[in-house]
This record gives sequence, structure tokens and C-alpha cells, in this order.
Amino acid sequence: RLASVIKVAASALTASARYRRGFYPGELTPFSPVAREPGLPSLQAIWSKHARALSIIETPGTHTTMLSAPNAEFAAASLTRRLPVYQ
Repeated sequence: RLASVIKVAASALTASARYRRGFYPGELTPFSPVAREPGLPSLQAIWSKHARALSIIETPGTHTTMLSAPNAEFAAASLTRRLPVYQ
């Protein structure tokens, strides 16, 4: 069982190392915690070359707490407002 876990982890690392982002012709909406780690490049700097347009949503919390209570409610409401409504 441990060998299987190690094999999956190794495969994930290999796939991650080989992945190259393409260009998305639409609008990309990344969610970013307000308390981002200092010194990280801006999401605008990272993603602007990979999408026609960006709409960055800042959420309360840090990278590890932005989807945990009580911050999850804000993130969920922000995501819900941006989902298309199909009738």
C-alpha cells in the first residue's frame, strides 16, 4: 500500500514538472487571500500572460484559511455570483 502511495506521489510530481500553462482566450478569475505571503509576485504578474483578461477576487484569510470557516462563506458567495445561470 505504501508503494502505491509513493508511486502516485511521484507521478503527480512528474506531471507537475512537465506541465506548461497555455493561453486562455477568456477571462480568468483567480481567488487570492488578502493575507498573501509577503514577497510573492502579484497574481496579475503571474497570470496576465496566460489569459485575455483577469478578474482577481480577494478573499479573507491566508492561503490555508481562505476556504475554512468563517472565510469560506465569503469565498462561496463570491464564486456563486460569478457562476453562469442556466435556465
